[in-house]
Amino acid sequence: MQQLQSRQSVRRPAAVERSQSAPCKSRTDDEGADDFFASLTAIEQKQEIMKRSDYTLPPEDARDLLPPQSPGNSEKLKISHRELLLLYEDTLYTLIHKRGVPSAAHVTSQEEMVRYLQKVFKLDVRDHAEIMRRVKEAKTPSLTAKVTIVEARNLLAKDANGFSDPYCMLGITQGQPAQEVEEKKGRKFSFRRKREKMEKRSSLKDVLPVKYIQVTNVKSNTLNPVWNESYVFEVDDIHNDQLHLDIWDHDDDVSVAEACKNLNQISGLKGMGRYFKQIMKSARGNGASGSQDDNIDDFLGCLDIPIIEIPVEGIDTWYKLEPRSSSSRVEGDCHLVISLAVMQVTGWGLGAGLAQVREIREWLAYSKHHQLQSMDYGLLHQLLEDLDKRSDLNALTPDQEESLANSFVFFIDYCWMLLQRMRQVFPFNSPKTLDQLELMLRCLLKMYSMEGFNVLCPVHKPLHVEIVATIKKSTLEWYEKTRDNLKPEIQSDQARLMALVQLVDAVCTDLRMKHSYYNKIFISVVKIDYFSLTYQQLEKLVADDVLVLMEELGAAIEQERSRMTQLIAVTLFELYLSLKEVKHFKEFLPLKDSNLGLGNFHEWFQISINKWLHIVHEKSCERITKAVAVDQLDPVDTLSKHSSSAVDVVTCFTQIKSFWLQLAWPDPMGAFVFVTKITDDICNAAVMYSEMIRQKADDQKKITQQLCMVLNNIEHVHKYIWNLPKELAWQEVETSVERVCGLEGKQQVRRALDTQLQSIDAGMQRQSNYMINQLVEKMVIDLRKYIQHVSLSPDSIQPDDAVSPLMKFLDDNLIILSEWLVQENLCRILATLWKLLLDLVAEALTTNTGVSAEFYERFHFTLEALVVFFHAEGQGLPIHSLRNESYKALKEELHLNKCSTQELIEKAYQAKIQQQKSPEPTPYGMLCIKCHYEVAEHKLYIDILHATNLIALDTNGLSDPFVIIELAPQHFFPGAKSQRTQVKNKTLHPIFDEQFIFTVSEKCSNDIACVHFTVMDHDWLSTNDFAGEAVLLLQEIHGLQKPAVAGGIKSVSPIFLKLTHPDSTVMKPIIKILEGRPGDREAQDFVKMMKEMEVSPE
Repeated sequence: MQQLQSRQSVRRPAAVERSQSAPCKSRTDDEGADDFFASLTAIEQKQEIMKRSDYTLPPEDARDLLPPQSPGNSEKLKISHRELLLLYEDTLYTLIHKRGVPSAAHVTSQEEMVRYLQKVFKLDVRDHAEIMRRVKEAKTPSLTAKVTIVEARNLLAKDANGFSDPYCMLGITQGQPAQEVEEKKGRKFSFRRKREKMEKRSSLKDVLPVKYIQVTNVKSNTLNPVWNESYVFEVDDIHNDQLHLDIWDHDDDVSVAEACKNLNQISGLKGMGRYFKQIMKSARGNGASGSQDDNIDDFLGCLDIPIIEIPVEGIDTWYKLEPRSSSSRVEGDCHLVISLAVMQVTGWGLGAGLAQVREIREWLAYSKHHQLQSMDYGLLHQLLEDLDKRSDLNALTPDQEESLANSFVFFIDYCWMLLQRMRQVFPFNSPKTLDQLELMLRCLLKMYSMEGFNVLCPVHKPLHVEIVATIKKSTLEWYEKTRDNLKPEIQSDQARLMALVQLVDAVCTDLRMKHSYYNKIFISVVKIDYFSLTYQQLEKLVADDVLVLMEELGAAIEQERSRMTQLIAVTLFELYLSLKEVKHFKEFLPLKDSNLGLGNFHEWFQISINKWLHIVHEKSCERITKAVAVDQLDPVDTLSKHSSSAVDVVTCFTQIKSFWLQLAWPDPMGAFVFVTKITDDICNAAVMYSEMIRQKADDQKKITQQLCMVLNNIEHVHKYIWNLPKELAWQEVETSVERVCGLEGKQQVRRALDTQLQSIDAGMQRQSNYMINQLVEKMVIDLRKYIQHVSLSPDSIQPDDAVSPLMKFLDDNLIILSEWLVQENLCRILATLWKLLLDLVAEALTTNTGVSAEFYERFHFTLEALVVFFHAEGQGLPIHSLRNESYKALKEELHLNKCSTQELIEKAYQAKIQQQKSPEPTPYGMLCIKCHYEVAEHKLYIDILHATNLIALDTNGLSDPFVIIELAPQHFFPGAKSQRTQVKNKTLHPIFDEQFIFTVSEKCSNDIACVHFTVMDHDWLSTNDFAGEAVLLLQEIHGLQKPAVAGGIKSVSPIFLKLTHPDSTVMKPIIKILEGRPGDREAQDFVKMMKEMEVSPE
């Protein structure tokens, strides 16, 4: 009865067998593109839903779960009236002598419980009164308390090292008279005080029995000891006895445990006192006040727990340690587990013979009853334990042996029937029923290990053989029943496929339940790998059924007798994913390399996948076409700048990507072929979309929101395309190919896929550029008009007034662009527009020559204003993009046009000086000279010594060189005339050794004034040819800024000047500007000189 009080009856929830595949929406062959992709998405989601779904119906009456008994067995299961009376007597005895405090959930009234028992057992008043009399006259059972000292925490440190060496002393203090209770109220019990009281008693029988004192092991150097030690004590007076526990710090070398063992040798009061002193030897004083006992500083705390307060189900809790008196100082808690047990007595009942087989009597009754009414298998397991411990087979009569043997057989057969219906009787989503399954297996395990079972039922197979056979039979029956229930009425290919999908889904769900719930139970109890056993069986059954159907469909598709319909394609994809899920469970097998039927199941779908990809591409194109047709080129929401068609296209591509990842094709080369095909299809669809959406906006005459939406749509799709390598897991394909074909194979895959990506990028860029150019072209006429306005503005107006109309036009249009374009497209538009504006300004400068300096000042202002406008404080184009080479050339041209003729000539000579100083080697030869300035004479002496490695300018491979010497720029040296050497015929290494003298003022020396040397080839019948030139700054000549040299020019070291040709990038703009000044003679003379050097304007 106590067992029944502490256990709740468990009812097994009922479940109805049904198809466990998720319901699918019915599909037809005329589905549109949207429905096609919706179907594929639903298939993908179905796999996730199945993993989380609960496929068991709510619990029902447990009677519906009991397997039907044969008429013969039903009669044998009935309990006789004699057995019923014996069972009632046992139950009533347990109720009358129940121990412990009932919980709030239990009935506490003994009278009410007795009435309930009489009602349940359906006994008349006479039988009840007779049994009640015998129970009350029977001997009262003894009571025991099992105490487990688990651990303590946060104890007080007593040793110098900051720790203690704690141990526990515990025992049952015997009942005391009521008048002593008040006297001792407020004082804690101590084994030390108890010992002194015992020493004062006059007889040995008054001494505290040794069995009431137990001592744990000492735990050294800790304040959080863990003991996990259990002790059992007899309880004499449940109303007054209490459990007392002391915790002490051990400080001496004497073993406390050994000292307690020696208590068994006590022969008198003096001996008892001696050994208590040995146990307490480590006590020291703990304070200045109180008795000697109260000053023991090794005391760590104590507990007093009345036995009457312990609940019937026991207690497991932490107790706070208490002091013995107000002067004691304690800290910490102690974790105890306490339970009460009634020691059953024998020798009472309906006869001495039956009293000896009480356990058999209970087993016979309960084992029969549990087959008619749900019971807790924990109770049955306890009955088997008691039966195994206390039954004596030699004392049984033949009838009793036969009854016990039959009960074993009936129980086992019934358990096999429950295991066959395990999915319904023990549903996985009910923790209580799973607990019952575990307990039932433990009952079987216990029964097969019992001597009585093996003697009375010698002919039986080993337990694991019986369980394995039952599992296999149950699995096969379930699979065949599920397959029959799903068999379609119409035997079409589509119907057969759908039935097969539902069957595989049901297998997936079943395997998932077995792995997550049932397998752990079977392994822990009977050491049988339930999941591996059923997986291998179900996997083979599924593989056989799928292979038969796939061979039929594959042959028809390959011979093109049957064109794969959209509906069959979707269903095949669903079947593939379901089989992949079944194969995935192989990872949970102990031997993962097992050769299974679904090992290469993907090969069955090779032809089907090719057809499926073709259908996917067709449906993608249909969906894109429809998306473009219905697109109103409005943003999809307030935060987006693309329209609905771009979202549809990317969603379509994402679904294709998701389906490819779901396929997870295991063959590396096959995966490469498929991913190439998918990439190519996505790329072609993206280019098709770009062209279609672009054409949708071709009729727009001005910059509008719709044009911006089109450009944004193309960019939105383009971004997704750039992520294809990651989206389609190219890296995984490359790695798998590398494992098969090596590094070369990986590189081939990468090149092939990169070529595809570059091709699509070029196509998308082409469409984007077309739209950008189209947007910019809509502004060309107006921009040209406003640039012309700047050009024709009178010199009298301010530059900002001249450029104002242009800036307003740009601002009005760019407001629309910045509002509706994404940042990437806006930057591209700005870059294209910037290039256009630079071209228009350059065109204006070319058209207008010989104009005023104010003209160029206006355009210089315009150019800088445009830079500020397009940069937009960092929100537009970066400064380095705006100040590109075209900008620099245009700005330089504007600057040059603002310069006077003399300033332009000075810039030309500055360029020559920089070219002369350049460390780059020259192909035109070298000129060796000497120069010295005589300050007193204001004379510049120049010796032309020789030249080397001149270029050949005559047909004979030689030249007739001479050197022209002049001071430059000429406006620094008015009146100074050029001089020349003699012609040296037919040589590339002429030696001149000629001296020339120029009158020069010291004031002419600056950072531009120089001596210009021009080497020419003399021709008799035509103009002379230019061979090279060199310059020497006057500042570098001794006697001017450099100190004079004693001895004059004769003592000066020679100077080697490299010969160069004018830099056309610098000289051409200058010459072009000077040519535009026909009335300026100085300008025309310089142009003439430069033309003689074969430098002509563009």
